Amino acid sequence: MIKKTIQSFAFFALFQAVLFSCCSEDYNTYFDSLYFIAKDQVDGDATAVTSSDLVLNLDPVFDNIIASNFKELKKFSPAAYATTCDEDYTLKEHVSEILITANTDILGIPTGNSLNSKLSYRNPETLDNEVLENVIEVLNRESEYYYGRNEMVLNEPILAGTSLTFTVTIIIEENGRMLEATTETITIE
Repeated sequence: MIKKTIQSFAFFALFQAVLFSCCSEDYNTYFDSLYFIAKDQVDGDATAVTSSDLVLNLDPVFDNIIASNFKELKKFSPAAYATTCDEDYTLKEHVSEILITANTDILGIPTGNSLNSKLSYRNPETLDNEVLENVIEVLNRESEYYYGRNEMVLNEPILAGTSLTFTVTIIIEENGRMLEATTETITIE
């Protein structure tokens, strides 16, 4: 009887270890930093660009932290890796606000004030220009969040001869944390 009990316990312990090793890895995903560049959509050179060819690219950089408590159990059953499921990533932070500014007066807007009303977001799925605030929806996608560049374009031309940098600031809803990035200096031709 004791032998059967020990065998049953061992069977179920091994079975449970195999199940845990076959589970997908769960990751909590957080915004880590921003990559923000200005580029010429014709030749890619951002040092001198016409206003109509200027594109601002915003790439969020994410930090993935393992959420599963069972990762350490996997080392006890390495043969089960052949049946491992896909990894699951869950976005744990959400953008509540985006603000784009310039280091000089442009388009009638003083230095450091919001240029959001003068910019459009280029939807990567439709290539249509939309209101800038729509980029927040893309950044906050719960599943299949967008790892590509989020392009923004000006609605009005900037005067030729203007040298400037753009700064983007996003605010995280859950904790009020601000992430900021600035482009290299560009000159409008």
